[in-house]
Amino acid sequence: MFGIRIGIRVNAREFLNPLIKRLPLGWEVAHSPKVERLYSAIFANAEVISEQRHRNFLFANGQQLGSAMKLEDLYEAFESDLDFYVGRASCTRLFVHAGAVAWKGRGVIIPGESHSGKTTLVRALLEKGATYYSDEFSVFDSDGKVHPFPRRLSVRSEEAATRIAPERFGAQTGKTPVAVGLVVLTRYQPGAQWCPKIMSPGNGVLGLIKNTLAARRYPTLALTTLEKAICEADVVGGTRGEAKEIAHWITQYLDR
Repeated sequence: MFGIRIGIRVNAREFLNPLIKRLPLGWEVAHSPKVERLYSAIFANAEVISEQRHRNFLFANGQQLGSAMKLEDLYEAFESDLDFYVGRASCTRLFVHAGAVAWKGRGVIIPGESHSGKTTLVRALLEKGATYYSDEFSVFDSDGKVHPFPRRLSVRSEEAATRIAPERFGAQTGKTPVAVGLVVLTRYQPGAQWCPKIMSPGNGVLGLIKNTLAARRYPTLALTTLEKAICEADVVGGTRGEAKEIAHWITQYLDR
């Protein structure tokens, strides 16, 4: 997947399919037994020798990534680590920490770190009819187009994060790559008024590259890809308040 070979092994076959379902779209069975990253999952209700039978364990290349009482927590840890590993290691696609939707065939990219409000804004755009591409990673090809990376949205509350499928918001998931029409450089601040500024393509590239996982490993790839990505896109920036307000602004702006 994305030029990276990974392996999965479990101590009981019935736990393999739930992990496979967490693989990104487009994965294929490799013909070579050699892998860059080998995940090993040990589940408590299988017959294995363990001092902590009540816990489930996840390892990558022999290093423990974590343990959990609930199976779902272990599956989440696997998906999260896999996404970050592939995003850092891939040289065929560029992974940017950014939400992505399409509005009438034009990509909208919302870069930002965790807790910057990406998912809330993506959700608001989906509720207005946008097509879902990702709420965590925007995946670019060498031509600068954005490909679907449709994980369930991680919707946070005061208690915990909940994974919700985009269909719950009435949204369709993208099937084909789209060109970027708008890059939104923003961060949530309670009570803020959305007063966007038109920004330069250079600002757009900087806003994207600082959220690019492999920027240091593949700097030339990152720079050339992102320059292509925004060559025909608008870039806007500003602090935002409620997501519905800016989602309405974005759709109106693109409809002009």
